[in-house]
Amino acid sequence: MPSPKTVETTYRFYRDNGDAMAFRLTFDAKDLTLITESDRDFPDWTKLGYCQCPHCPLSKAEYAQCPVAANLVEVTDMFKEGIASEEVEVIVETPNRTYAKRAPLANGLSAMIGFINVTSGCPVLDKLRPLAYVHLPFTDMTEVVFRAMSMYLLAQFFVKHKGGVPDWDLKNFPELFEDINLLNENFSMRLEAAVSKDASLNALTKLDCFASFAAMSVEPEHLGSLENMFKAYYRNMEQASVQDFGQQSLTPSGSFQTSDLAMQDPADDFLSDLAGAIRFSDGDDDSEALDLDLDDD
Repeated sequence: MPSPKTVETTYRFYRDNGDAMAFRLTFDAKDLTLITESDRDFPDWTKLGYCQCPHCPLSKAEYAQCPVAANLVEVTDMFKEGIASEEVEVIVETPNRTYAKRAPLANGLSAMIGFINVTSGCPVLDKLRPLAYVHLPFTDMTEVVFRAMSMYLLAQFFVKHKGGVPDWDLKNFPELFEDINLLNENFSMRLEAAVSKDASLNALTKLDCFASFAAMSVEPEHLGSLENMFKAYYRNMEQASVQDFGQQSLTPSGSFQTSDLAMQDPADDFLSDLAGAIRFSDGDDDSEALDLDLDDD
């Protein structure tokens, strides 16, 4: 049975007054690009040059609209009178499961806007597109950190496979979310021209808070609650004695002398184990590519 060419996720909002709104989002199944209408009229606030982010690499000569803004026109039109604190029933239907929650309107919009943003083709937000593959609405801060770090480290695995230098120590992880913070700050000025109430702006603010927290999350004090769940991976290391290190030598101060160690990339064994099981394709030949079924959870 052939794989589908597109996948869909639907967000439904039910207000207490009986009003109901539904947004069906359709994506290219291969790369999760959001598929939208291209022959519609766009308001001025969607123009690329309108409050363009200072670190946006797109050229006005090639792009008439900001790709994110263009994809949010329908959302802002529908919720421009929305109040952020209004309680609504939100139902999210994905190919594999359905989520339902009663929450403030801004929370439901934040989940949907974040989903749209990372699949719109923005060069800055594209680095978060893998999170759309496992879309999880209504996340808390701990879930954001867990998912974002996991995504980033998997990205480093692919960087390593492509011949690049992976960032296993997460040194550049904060910079990723600092860029997103800057984007959110500038994009909020766009939305101010599109909405008269605060629901959409508050939704973006919520995303900005998540990005700010993620940028700080690599600090040890922010990882303590997660570290305890990984003890099975390093428990034996804590119990090991110095003699267990064999040929490793100690300096007079008692620290390991790295020059005497057989240095090895921590991903090498993992890559070797996968080499026989997975055939990667760069898209330039007829080799069998890794086939993943979309799982939006």
